[in-house]
Amino acid sequence: MGLERILATSEADFIVKSVDYIEECIMRLQHNSLGSFVLGLSGTNGSVRRTRLSDVLKCLAHRRSIDWQRVFVFLVDERYGFEHEEDSNAFLVRDSLVKPLSKIGAEFPEGHLVLPDTTITPMEACATAYKERLVALLEREHGPHLITLGLGEELHIASVFPEWYQAAPERWAEATRKTVGVLCTETSNFEVKNRLSVNLRVIRKATNIMLFLGDGTEEAWTRVKKAFDEERFCERRPKRARRTIEPTGVMLSTDGVMMVHAKPKTKMAEPPPVSPLD
Repeated sequence: MGLERILATSEADFIVKSVDYIEECIMRLQHNSLGSFVLGLSGTNGSVRRTRLSDVLKCLAHRRSIDWQRVFVFLVDERYGFEHEEDSNAFLVRDSLVKPLSKIGAEFPEGHLVLPDTTITPMEACATAYKERLVALLEREHGPHLITLGLGEELHIASVFPEWYQAAPERWAEATRKTVGVLCTETSNFEVKNRLSVNLRVIRKATNIMLFLGDGTEEAWTRVKKAFDEERFCERRPKRARRTIEPTGVMLSTDGVMMVHAKPKTKMAEPPPVSPLD
C-alpha cells in the first residue's frame, strides 16, 4: 500500500479534495467491476471536527456520478452509552449522508448501512453482534475498499486509544490479531468514554485508506508512516513512480493512503507518548 499526501489550504479546499478522493475510489470500482463498493467511515471527536466530517458527507451525497445502490457503508468506530442520539456516529452518518441522499432522490438501500446496534447490552455482546454483520459484509463484497480515519496526537487510530491498549498487554494483541474483530475500548481524553472500534486487521484489509491529520499530528504521522514503510501494518506492493498533482510541489506516491491536513501546520507538535509503533 502506498502513501499519498494532499495539503488543503482552507476548510472549503479540504472538503472538496476529500470528496474528490472518495468519489474517485468509488467510481474506479464501479467502472471496472460489477461489484459494490464498501466504505468504512470513522467518527471524530470534538464539535469542529464532527462538523467538518458532516460537511464532507453532505458534499459526497450530491455527487451524482455515484451509483449509491452499489455502495455499502459501515462504521469504523462508534460511541457506546451516549446520552443523546446526536452524539453517536450513526446519527452523524444518517443525518449528513443518508438524509441528503433521500432528499435528492438517490436510492440508498437501508440494508446497505451497516451499524452496531448500541441498544444491545452489555457492550461486549453489542461488539460480537456487530462483528458478525461486519464479517459477512466484508466477505461477501470483498471489502473494505476505502476506510476514512483520523489520527490523534497520541497515535490513536479510530477508537483504538494508546491509553486503552497500554493498560493491558492482551489488548494490543487483540487490536492487532490477524482476524477481523470489533474492540470494546475506552478513552478519558474525549467525549463519551466507552467506544466500539474495528481492530487493525479491518484497516489493513482496506484497498485504500484516507487518513485525516490536523494541527499537532505531524510527529504522529511520521511514526505511522515509518510503521507502514517497515511493513508492520501492510504487505509490500510494487512501488510506482512518484508524482506531483498540485503546483504546490506536494509529492505523492501511488494510491492507497491519502493524508489530508484541514489547515496548514503552524507550529511544531509535541512528541506523542510511547507507543507499540516505536
